[in-house]
Amino acid sequence: MNKKVITVLQIVIPAVTIAGAALIGSFYYATQRCTDEVPDTTSLYVYTVDEEFGELNQRYAKAMGIEPKAKDRLITYDSIPEISSWNEVKYIYIFSDTAVEAADEDYKAGKNVKLAIPSDVVFYYGDCSGIWSLFGDEVKNDDRSHYGEYMVFDTAGDSFKKVYEEPDYYFYYKYDPSTWEEFRTELDSYLTANDASSDVSMLITTRSKPDASNLQMKLMYEFPASNYDSAHYSKVWNESYNKEVGMKIAIPSVCLVVLLTGIEILFAWLKKPRKQEA
Repeated sequence: MNKKVITVLQIVIPAVTIAGAALIGSFYYATQRCTDEVPDTTSLYVYTVDEEFGELNQRYAKAMGIEPKAKDRLITYDSIPEISSWNEVKYIYIFSDTAVEAADEDYKAGKNVKLAIPSDVVFYYGDCSGIWSLFGDEVKNDDRSHYGEYMVFDTAGDSFKKVYEEPDYYFYYKYDPSTWEEFRTELDSYLTANDASSDVSMLITTRSKPDASNLQMKLMYEFPASNYDSAHYSKVWNESYNKEVGMKIAIPSVCLVVLLTGIEILFAWLKKPRKQEA
């Protein structure tokens, strides 16, 4: 083969291959990597979807080296008093089916109803709690520092507006040992009357980021079948997922480099002068 042709191929093949691989790799990483927002808060949210130790929790647990105590264990209402006693826990706010039903009855009767929802639920956990589907996710664009423990919405007409007034109903019951039995009795009566079931949906607040991280890991160990959202959970999950995406690019890239090295060696051999036979 002509040496000039070989030289051109030595330059063109690696350049085109590397450029193409870089373009494909960049596109893959840009489209596949996880860019979910990490909530800037020391609280976490518990909800129920999988009812098993599913893929999301498995990734988090593996990244943190957590081997769950019992993989089918789920947070129930009976678990809440135990969780409330943990050192990392500050307050627990539990979604109240009975408050929602009472507010809905007043609303259908034509009354303006003022509803209180924990501010962290509105700002950080609107998706998993379902709050954004009710009030719209534009509420999260407000400044969190303008609000205290709760945000209050007034059901004026067919819309919801934020108000700074005392609520008629708290959509989330704030756990208190002295009123817990009363809350459970009302909930059980509601579920029996409506032939319904209710999964735990709750916000847990902590005093610091280390407490929040420790609590998230403890919950994963004790109750791996529940679903979670928190700063620590999101950060660890995103990093683990993106690392996997990066490895899917890195491994073919290494193979490509080996292949190109082999091709370069072949071209070098082809360019090597040959002895003329006598």
